[in-house]
Amino acid sequence: MKKTRFILAALCAAMVLSSAALASNAYIDDQTGIVVAMGQAAVASGESYETARRRAVDNARNNMLILVQKQYVDMDSMTVGQFVTRNPDKRAVVDRYIGTARVFNETQEGATVKVTLLLPYYGPSGYQGMIAEITGKEPPAAPEGKGAEITPAERETFVARSPEQVGEPYRIAMLTFENASGYQTLALDEIFTDMLRELFKKDRRFVFLSEQETMEVLQQSRLTPAAVRASDVTHRLEVKGVDGLVSGRIVRYEPHVKKHGIGGAGYLEMNFDMEIELHVLDARKSKWVVYDLLKANMNERTFTLKSADDAEKFIAASDIRSTEGLAGRAVRKMLSQVDAAVRGAFPLEGYVLKVVSDWVYVNLTSIDGIREGDVLTVYRVGDLLVDPITGKTVDRIQDRIATIEIVDVKESYSQARAKDLFGLKIQPGDIVMLK
Repeated sequence: MKKTRFILAALCAAMVLSSAALASNAYIDDQTGIVVAMGQAAVASGESYETARRRAVDNARNNMLILVQKQYVDMDSMTVGQFVTRNPDKRAVVDRYIGTARVFNETQEGATVKVTLLLPYYGPSGYQGMIAEITGKEPPAAPEGKGAEITPAERETFVARSPEQVGEPYRIAMLTFENASGYQTLALDEIFTDMLRELFKKDRRFVFLSEQETMEVLQQSRLTPAAVRASDVTHRLEVKGVDGLVSGRIVRYEPHVKKHGIGGAGYLEMNFDMEIELHVLDARKSKWVVYDLLKANMNERTFTLKSADDAEKFIAASDIRSTEGLAGRAVRKMLSQVDAAVRGAFPLEGYVLKVVSDWVYVNLTSIDGIREGDVLTVYRVGDLLVDPITGKTVDRIQDRIATIEIVDVKESYSQARAKDLFGLKIQPGDIVMLK
């Protein structure tokens, strides 16, 4: 029996893999864990780029749906299409899976808009997770190294990354912060940089490159760390292969202790100041979007400490990771400011999945940092803006068309209610942004 099931499983796997050869506009590659679909639409006379793009996305999603419907559900030799025909209540599960496909590549060739959509094959949000949900069975374990997320390496195997695409994590290069504070008791620059990188590891919106990867990016862009640090706010710096770059300089890291009063009525006042010159580059636009001096101060008064030596122990300037010392608390306060500045430079972006009356469904969830009560701005993506002198793409026209308020956050999407409309109706594919 086990042998028979193994042979059938192998046959099903072969049928899945053969789909790439049968349908060039959509295929499954379970070796890399990716479901791929292409679509296109010609820009009609008088039609905007955005409208044609939406039709191209619809065409790609339809191609992906046709592909999925042809796949076999289980050992009963029943296809997904046949299964949902017999179980119509499961169609919504398939539609939701197809609806989460993201545009990872987009081009315009003459009057034709072409898009490529990708979906994960493994994991609870992938093809196998969808099959498990409609059949009520446990999804099979993914092969080692294959998760629910499509990695940049896997994605780039099929399509070139476009910085205009929504929903992808921001790739951020970061130089080790310089220590110009005069405090040389510990490797303040390296420790603070590591703490900042660890902070962003918890957020799937960002992928911070390692120091080695950052050096490789600078080398490919024919830049040096010194050249980046010497660049001023007016200088357009071109850094290839990333969405942003973070550079910083610690210019102050020092305690101040002052004794007030005499004897038992006296007390010590302790201050700890930290200042950082923070520079954040939006590499997509080659512009410095943050060029600020950030300040963090912690203050404490105590009657229990009677000497400056006791105060130094309480401040613990040499223990940057301390949760008790005044210095460690100042560092955490500074990390929070740097975190907010970087997030402000790269806002949370998603897109509209569906619109029903005043209800708007978006692809952002709690994992992305969305909370009930958050107000998002909705944008309509328009034509490319091309510099007539250099011929380079500057940006895309984005018309602000509405604001929506999140009222319910689900595992795979969030529900919002339209608040303010500015003329155009919200449609699937519109960008949503939380700044």
